[in-house]
Parts: sequence; C-alpha cells; structure tokens
Amino acid sequence: MLVRAVEVFVANEQSDEEIDLERIRMLAEEVLLRQEAPEPTEVSVICVDEASMRSLSQRFLGIDEATDVLAFPIDGEVEEETVETAPGGRVLWPEDGPVLLGDVVICPAVTRRYAEENQKSFQSEIDLVVVHGLLHLLGYDHATKDEEAVMNELQNALLDNFYSKLEEASSESGAGT
Repeated sequence: MLVRAVEVFVANEQSDEEIDLERIRMLAEEVLLRQEAPEPTEVSVICVDEASMRSLSQRFLGIDEATDVLAFPIDGEVEEETVETAPGGRVLWPEDGPVLLGDVVICPAVTRRYAEENQKSFQSEIDLVVVHGLLHLLGYDHATKDEEAVMNELQNALLDNFYSKLEEASSESGAGT
C-alpha cells in the first residue's frame, strides 16, 4: 500500500460555534490525496471569529466585512492558464519539500449564516468551505463562469466521495454491533 505524506494542522481559535476538528482534518487529507498534492505537503485549517476574519478580509482583500473562507497560499507559483492546464492555471511546486501549501481560514459564524440562507446543514457548509479553500490553495479559481463551473463540479465530486467514505466507515463500524 502506498502511503502519502500529507500533514494537516487544524486549529479552533473561536468559540462561537462547535467544530468537529477531526472531521475537518480527515476531509482536508482526503481532498489533498485525491487532488494528488505534492509529497510531502503541509496545510493548516484555522477557524476564527468574525472580528478576526473581518480584519483579514480588510487587510488582504480590502473588504470591510467577514467572509466564510479565505485561502493563503505559501509555496507554489501559479503558471498562466493555458488549454493544457486547469482553469486558473497550474501550480508549480518547489522541487525540494515539504511543500507548505498554505492556510485555509474559516469563519464558522459566517458559515452558519450562509448555511441558513441556503437551507443547508451547518456541517455540510463547513465541509464545502474546507474543500473550497483547499482548491484555491491548489490553484483553482472562480473568476470566470468556466472556472466557477469546473471548481463547483470538483467540489461536489470531492464532497460526494468524502460522504461515501463516511457512510462506508459508519456501516462497517455498525456491522459488528
């Protein structure tokens, strides 16, 4: 069996919402493995309060409001988009590792509001923003309709795969009881 070297650090720096940190870690690992992230790879997923997210949004986007997710790439350089590369271009990774992919910062309070507005569960919305942020770190974008369509399709496929694995694991653990 091939073992991949993916390290996911998860931190909860907010107290507004209860967060399943282990689930976030498992989802992030699954996304990075499915997307064939370079080996070894390190990434952080950090949950913050609205004031912290608003500050980050102001500083890096020039927008004076909190958002649900921000992605901050560290290593890698995005090659210009071509017919042969993914929408948004392809990330060129450094040759000697580990690759420090970057940080995904999530604001659970904003994510809860979006979940309610979209009539989705809070957990499914958290799962979505984790995948969304990771895809940004991997070089995907949604600046055009075509890029958005590719990114949405990929998000859905990754989430469907993760949910299938969770169901499978739940069925197996329940089989012996």
